[in-house]
Amino acid sequence: MLRDCAQIANTVFATARAWYISAMGVRHIVTIDRAGRVVVPKALRDELAVAAGQPLDAEVRDGRLEITPRPFEADLVEADGLLIITPREAAPPMTADDVRAVLESVRR
Repeated sequence: MLRDCAQIANTVFATARAWYISAMGVRHIVTIDRAGRVVVPKALRDELAVAAGQPLDAEVRDGRLEITPRPFEADLVEADGLLIITPREAAPPMTADDVRAVLESVRR
């Protein structure tokens, strides 16, 4: 009987958790390790186009921890009569797949 109660409790908990996640829009659950680090799931890193070592902004807003990619800071520099975007900080190089993904997202 105790085993049946535990199974029922686990089912109720799993159902409530699934409802909460779908109702609140929570897509990923992460944990903080002892050193205070949070691992951002790969799906989220891909969606936000963030890479390892990239600086992020973290702030508390309305009782939530919000982590957002830092804005890309660049200057327009004229060279040979053309305006060229020059990043203020080193940025990872874009691959052909990165360029295609950006083009596709703009076309939608």
